[in-house]
Amino acid sequence: MKIINEILSSFNIHSIKAIQQINQNTWNLDHKYILKKNMNLKRLEKNILLSDLLLKENISVPEYLQTCKGMSFVQIDGHYYVLMKKIKGNHFKPFEGNPYKNGLLVGGLLANLHRALKRISASFECYDADYLKELENYIIKNIKENDVQVRQDIINYCYDFNCLYKKLPRQLIHRDIHSENMLFIDETFSGYLDFDLTEKNVRLYDICYLATTLLVENYHDEDRFLLWCDVFHGILTGYNQISELTKDEISAIPYLFVYIEMTFAAFFAQNGQIDSSRSCIAMAEWIYQNKDILPVL
Repeated sequence: MKIINEILSSFNIHSIKAIQQINQNTWNLDHKYILKKNMNLKRLEKNILLSDLLLKENISVPEYLQTCKGMSFVQIDGHYYVLMKKIKGNHFKPFEGNPYKNGLLVGGLLANLHRALKRISASFECYDADYLKELENYIIKNIKENDVQVRQDIINYCYDFNCLYKKLPRQLIHRDIHSENMLFIDETFSGYLDFDLTEKNVRLYDICYLATTLLVENYHDEDRFLLWCDVFHGILTGYNQISELTKDEISAIPYLFVYIEMTFAAFFAQNGQIDSSRSCIAMAEWIYQNKDILPVL
């Protein structure tokens, strides 16, 4: 509490009543501000720059506040603390109400975000994803080293995707877009969250990442899967109405679905969460086996 008050005083804030710790490095202050602790200054500075660039494009993202000395962070004991205005709203709930219309809405929002990210790309340097290197040096490496079993035809399918992947439109993407990173007040969109993983990659990655995170708990149940199909069809349609998807992108959807689940499997395997890794492999295999029934435009 003492260190938080010290940090807030640097921002000339002295009247915080409620402090809620969200996780080890994040605090909610009076539902007005978000305080975050960071250890990587270079990454933090990039996040601040990205936020500033997107705000200038009228994209609703958390705004970093400046201290009384005009700094964007406070340094204490080797840690860097930033204070942001909290965006009001609740997480996206795709299966409440009309799933297709919900998908239509977020698909359009994602297309608008991509347009803005593309406009600022010349002003923002970031990691440029390399599909084949990540497949071989991260995904397959971590899965095999941790003895997580995966069918060879799934691995072959990922390799087969490389040629098509090279044809897909690339740009700056969010890279971690899911229902908890899109906020709404009732049915009105209020903002995007968490751009920590932003990178240059195929724009389809964000679309498929959003869709697969919604599919995780629904693909085992036929009724829930059909609802998910409505949501995903809406996402594709809403996106396409603003930024037309290419034929190659439509063809690439099942490949990217499988690849994303393999990425999650590698992440969990690397962190010793073997059961979670195996669950991701199981979902990748299900997608591979059922790729012909996935929604398309």
